Formats: sequence, C-alpha cells, structure tokens
Amino acid sequence: SKAILLEEGKVTKSGDTSKIVLSYFDRIAKKSKKKHSVIGDTSCRLVEAKITDKNKEKIISPLLTDEVHIVMTYEILQKTADRYVPNFHVHTAEGQYVCCVSAPDIKPMKPGHYQATCIFPPYLLNEGAYYIGVAVTSHPLDEQRYTIIFWEKEILSFNIVDPKIPTLSNYGYVGKVPGVIRPRLTWQIKEVK
Repeated sequence: SKAILLEEGKVTKSGDTSKIVLSYFDRIAKKSKKKHSVIGDTSCRLVEAKITDKNKEKIISPLLTDEVHIVMTYEILQKTADRYVPNFHVHTAEGQYVCCVSAPDIKPMKPGHYQATCIFPPYLLNEGAYYIGVAVTSHPLDEQRYTIIFWEKEILSFNIVDPKIPTLSNYGYVGKVPGVIRPRLTWQIKEVK
C-alpha cells in the first residue's frame, strides 16, 4: 500500500506505507531528542539507543534474513541494591504490541555505563515497520514491585524488508505473507501407515 506524508498541508514524501510511517516517526524522534537533554532520573539515565546489524553497523531497513540487534547504553549513577533491568517494547506501525523483552538474570550493578543488546534472529519478524520503546525498570531484590526509571516509547524504528527471492523454502512464492511474526520453525514430516 502507498501513503503520503504531509507537513503544514504540503506533501513532503510519498511511497510505500511502512517507509513513510518510519519517516514520520524519525522526525518525531529527532524533535523529542531536541526537547529532552536527559532521559532518566538521578539514579539511571539513557545514554544511547540504536538498531544495528551483527557487525554493529546502524541499520533502518534490515532484510528478513538478517539479525536485528537492538542496543541500549545506559548509565547507573548511584550505588543501590536494586536491579536495573533494561527492556524493549516492540510495536508494529499499526500499533499492535509485538512483544516486551527484558534482560534475564540481572543482579545489582555498581555505578557505571552498561550496554544491553537484544538480538532478534533472522525470520522472526515479518516484513513491515516496527517501533521500539526503550526502558529501564528498577526492581528491589526481595519484592514483587518495580519502578519505571525511564520509558521512551517509539524512540527507535526500522523496516524489515522481504527480499522477495524465489527459493525452495517458499516454493517460488514472492507475495506478502500475513502475520506479525514469520519464524522458520522445525518441521517433521513422515509417512504414516
């Protein structure tokens, strides 16, 4: 499908819907960065968030066949017994929540800079635009509660591209495949009598 981007009533872009939506959110993110000098509080702050490939190069349009690395650098500013847990919130361009992923097995950490990377394997997300919210939540060791230190919604965006190459695994089909996810699962097929 096609879309246009209007700015002050004038068409500034036209083309594939997912690319136009990404362009729109990129503009919002840039304006947001100008407004906020610090994201976080006196205990922890966001330093950087980015989307990269497996070679640590920034990307905006990975192929369906590529790994996608979501990376957040944050700084813990004070000593605490709480666990500061990085997490990513993934949405489609249509606003559907795809998933919320949190780093496992976090222990209390001393003040300093930390980098959290979550790797989405090839063939997990289907083609289309995705938006990432980045957050850090504070969790006391022996309690079932948490505090949101920061949560920047839709601060990152990327567009998964299907290379549309006929292969044996897709039996030559190069059309749009429905669904948010598109994993390559293990199949077992055997003759039964």
